[in-house]
This record gives sequence, structure tokens and C-alpha cells, in this order.
Amino acid sequence: FKIVTSTIDFGQMSVDASPPDRPVTVQNVGNETALASFDAPDDGAFAMHWTGDPTPAAVAPGAELAKAAAHFHPTLPGEVQASASLHVEGAVCGGPPPPLFLRGEGVNGVVGVSPGKLDFGLVPCGSKGPAQSVVVFNTGNASFQFWASLGKGPTRIDVVGASTGIVARQGTSVVG
Repeated sequence: FKIVTSTIDFGQMSVDASPPDRPVTVQNVGNETALASFDAPDDGAFAMHWTGDPTPAAVAPGAELAKAAAHFHPTLPGEVQASASLHVEGAVCGGPPPPLFLRGEGVNGVVGVSPGKLDFGLVPCGSKGPAQSVVVFNTGNASFQFWASLGKGPTRIDVVGASTGIVARQGTSVVG
């Protein structure tokens, strides 16, 4: 089995708010069907879900654990980190994959951005990486305006869609 993304960073989120679940790709790279499930993350601010959870799901060779996703719901301000191990029942060569690492930060503010980092993987020179987006959350009681900008670096990244906008109170806006 293989967990394609090793870390999920939910970024900053207002305490008691929940960003959308983040998909987790878990592949059966073996040659036999096995049952797969995630153990509960070691911090209660996170949870793992998949089709049929908490029951282990049968995953055929070359297939993925259906609708696997990570959830974050901070209850206190501060950075939270956890891991979730994949539990596999059946023949597994080489042992289970390393755990999935989860990170998020609960804040008392009214603005949140998720995910905290975007992983474009390896992109050949002259090619474009997969399109990705971030969600700007407003859990406060007033609208605010935002501008999307990129950090330092020599790489050009195109922002498609809204790169500036107003997020209504209790609203969201997708960038990218």
C-alpha cells in the first residue's frame, strides 16, 4: 500500500470552524486485495474518513481506498500536529506505509486559508503542474477584501480565477 501524499497541512482555521475535508490518495500497489482502514489520528482535532468507515474497506490491486479524506476541527488556538497510520489486513510485502502526517492551526481570528501548502509534485521543465486552489474562509461577522499573491522564488505560478475579492461574513472564496 502507498499513501501518495505524506503530509496534509490545513493551514489556519478559526477555532470551532471546519475547513472542507482534504482528500487522501491511498493506493494498493500490491497484487492481492486487502482490507484497509486508518487508525484514529493521535490528536482529536483530526479525523480520517473513507467510504464505509470505520469498517475496513476491501481495496483491489491497483485500486484506491474509496473517498479517503482527512478532517480538521480545531477546538483551541495553536498549532496542532498528528499522524494517522494506515492499517492493512492481508498479505503486505514490505510492511505498511509510513503514517500520514496532519497539521493545522487553530486561530481566534475570523480569517482562515486552507490548505496551508500546495504540493505540485515533480513537474518536468516546460510543463504545467496540476491545477490547485485554496479556500479563503470568513467566520466573522463582517466582510473583508483579500489579494492573493505569491511568495518569493524564481518559479512563475499562474493564479487562475479570483486573485482578489471580497469574502462576505460567514462566507468563503476559492482562489485558483
